[in-house]
Amino acid sequence: MRLAQRLRFRPRTPEDDGFMLSIGRRVFARWSRDPARSLGSMLASKGARAEIVERDGSPIGFAIVTFERLPRPFGPWKAPAVARLDAIAVSPREQGAGVGRALTRRAEAIAREEGAVVMTLMTAEGNARGRRLFSRTGYLPVIRMPDSYVNGEAAIEMFKPIA
Repeated sequence: MRLAQRLRFRPRTPEDDGFMLSIGRRVFARWSRDPARSLGSMLASKGARAEIVERDGSPIGFAIVTFERLPRPFGPWKAPAVARLDAIAVSPREQGAGVGRALTRRAEAIAREEGAVVMTLMTAEGNARGRRLFSRTGYLPVIRMPDSYVNGEAAIEMFKPIA
């Protein structure tokens, strides 16, 4: 059975917070002084959507997408939005198996549902696995921002048209 057939996506519920915090602490600890607080702030953002990916009924990853509505029409779009992939994390034992790619695609689908025409994200310059994932799924680097993380590492801002 293919990976995509074994994965199930669903909206986050409050019962998922322990799982999200556990993975978040492991995955984001290198770049965040307090990953739990950062995740809480993202989840509290107005209009934020968090998605859980499961395999065989167990959660194995999540994504958080936030939105910014443009105040006026833009080109052919009457009420466009910009989506931001604020966080994406996969359980360490599931990494490298295509779960991140599937979760990224799901986040983009959610963004389109909300009327987004572009998805942005920020990742650490030294996050080779993440940068590889984002590049392979069509994200383009826009700018390098020095000293963006608590460890002094630079961030790379990336974007992808999704309309």
